[in-house]
Formats: sequence, structure tokens, C-alpha cells
Amino acid sequence: MKRFFAILAAFVIALSAHAAEKDQKLQKALELAKSGKAASAAKLLVPEKGKEPVGQRLLAYVNILAENHIMQIGFKSFSLRDLKKGEKIEDARASGGAEEFFEEDLEAKVVAALQAAPENPHVNMAAGKYIYDAIECACATFERLRAEPEEALRYYLKAYEGGVFDFQSLYRLGFLYQLKGGEENVAKALSFYQKAYEINPKYVPLRYNLGVIYAMTGFADKAREHALAALDGYGDEERDGGTRYLMARIEEISGNEKEAGKFYLGALEKSPYDPDYLSDYAAFLRKKGDFASYEKVVVEAVSRDFSDPDIFSAYVRLVSRMGAAPTDVAILSTLSKAKFADPLAEGTALFNLGQLAEVTGDRTTAKESYRRALELLSGREGVNPKLLESLKTMLSRQGQ
Repeated sequence: MKRFFAILAAFVIALSAHAAEKDQKLQKALELAKSGKAASAAKLLVPEKGKEPVGQRLLAYVNILAENHIMQIGFKSFSLRDLKKGEKIEDARASGGAEEFFEEDLEAKVVAALQAAPENPHVNMAAGKYIYDAIECACATFERLRAEPEEALRYYLKAYEGGVFDFQSLYRLGFLYQLKGGEENVAKALSFYQKAYEINPKYVPLRYNLGVIYAMTGFADKAREHALAALDGYGDEERDGGTRYLMARIEEISGNEKEAGKFYLGALEKSPYDPDYLSDYAAFLRKKGDFASYEKVVVEAVSRDFSDPDIFSAYVRLVSRMGAAPTDVAILSTLSKAKFADPLAEGTALFNLGQLAEVTGDRTTAKESYRRALELLSGREGVNPKLLESLKTMLSRQGQ
């Protein structure tokens, strides 16, 4: 979930121009927010004492606070300020500066609106938006709302059924159904994604997720079309690595080995510490019998940072699943000669080397690796006691 939530784009305020024209103050607030003057916009929407905002004003107020805050506490209290010319919200948050404490308890306002108008589609849209953004933030300390995908889905869906939706809510409805999994939910996800696609076919996360769904359901040509549209489209290494990995999986499923290999390698180049990219690429190379590339890729990936156990563990699990090949014995020999930066990195590496040695049938190396790892890690601050217990069990398994 973490990876998917990380790729969501900025909001689009869900209000039609016709509806906004009926409320000049609301229209002015929307114009100010669009120009980066969030504090000025929010001031126009602050309710009179004892009158909580409902309907379209609440939706605009939630959008402005959730997307333009300089500081937030528990995703309930927010401060804002108008941006300077050319300034971005990310810059304003990083630099701090004069900001105005604006909202003490947005959760209370959303809950009050839901109680006052539970069927109002704009109120439900505001609740769905607020909860979803709180999930993405992973910072909410709600007392009455629940920051859970199922809750966001419920409110967004009620808004949609009431005729209130925009590109963002359609995309998020698709994503929330995709998260639920299962054939029926995937079909619903695809339906909402297609509605979003009609509005904005260039949105990279949408094209990526469509590629995932079509690959899962066996439509390789459609999957490739959308995945290619998303390829390297995010502008950051980790997520662009994901687009290359998706292309690799699609090409492998389609039997296009040359293209699959190119994209697997490209994914690792973008995100060299992702264990899935290594294990799936290594498995692909083994299956096609390219053991020279297999050895090179594994040794480079594992040796890049012995203190990071995830990559090494992914390789060990791969060998356990597929069985040890002669090349794995050679890899064990190469990795056993490595030099380590510190005792913690060495102990962690030896733990994995012991497991690799066991899988390849080298009990002598396994025993010595476990013994040395236990010696290096025992009594060291920050080492999980369960790891030490596992080492003792593994060592005794070798006859010690």
C-alpha cells in the first residue's frame, strides 16, 4: 500500500463552475486557492461561530486545508499562509516562516457536517477526501473518524452515487477497489479507472494502475499500452523503477525475453535496493539459462551494501525456492571473500552467508558463518534478540 499511496497526485477541487457561481464568496475562495493564496481563501470560508460549514463550502474548506497546510497536527489542526510569487507549497513547508494557525479541529467540523447532512454528496465527498488524505499522510490522530481505506471508499462512493465526483475521486475509487482485491472489486476498479481516463488520459499513476490490472487479468497488449504510457513518467527513481518492473513482467509473460531482460535491468538501475526487482530478475535469468548474467547481477546487488539484509535475503529465498545451481556455489565463494565496513554489517552478511551455504549444501561454511555472526552480533546495541536466537538454532542445526 505504501508504494501506491506514494504516487498519488495533487487534488482537483470537486465543484462545478455552475454550482460555485451561486455562491460568490465560495467562487472567490476557489480563485484565491488556485492562485496560491490559501490563507486568504480559507478566511472567506470560515464559518460564523456556532455554524459549521456544510455542502460545497465544507468541501472547498477541506480541500484547501488538506492540500495547502504549512503545518498540521494529527491532521486535525492546520496552519496556512499565502504563497509568494513563484513559491511552491513544498518550499513554503521547508522554509517555515510566518504562518497563521487556522483550524483547530477539522475532524470535528467534518463529523458535524455528516451528522447534519448525512446524505449530502458534497459532505460525503469532503469526508472521503479528508480520510483518504489522512491515510496518505499516516499522521492522523482521529477520535471519531477512522483513517482506513474502507471508510474513504464508503464516503467517496456515496458522493459519486449522489452525482458529485471529479477526476481525483474517480481515480481514488478505482484504487480503493483495487486494494480490496478479488475479481468483483478489480472489475469495479477498472470501471472507475476508465471513467477517470476519459477525463485525464495522461495521468501517470492511472496509466500505471491500468497496466497492473490488465497484466493481472491476462490482457498483455492493453497492459503494455498503459505501462508504456507510464514508463519513467513519475520523475523520481523509485517510482520510475516500478514502471520498468511492470514492463519487465508484461514482456516476460508475453514471451519477449530480450525486452523483459532490458526492463528488469532498468528497474534495478533505478531502484537497486528493491528485493523484488533482484529476485524476479535473477529468477528470469536462471530460467533462460543465462548464468553468467545471473552471477554478475546477484554479486553486484548483494555486495552493494551488506548492511542492508533485504537484498541478500531475497537472493537466499530465491535459491531456496529454485534449488542451488553450480553458479550459486561460485557466488557463495565470491561473497565469502568480501570485506566489511563494520562488525554489524559483517554479522548481518554472515547470517545470510550461512543460510546460502546451507542451501548449497556447504555445512562447514554454514557453521563457521553462523558462529562468527553470533560472535559479532551478541551484546551489540540494536540487534534484535530474535535474530540471535535464530542464529543459535541455525548453528545447532549444523551439529554444534
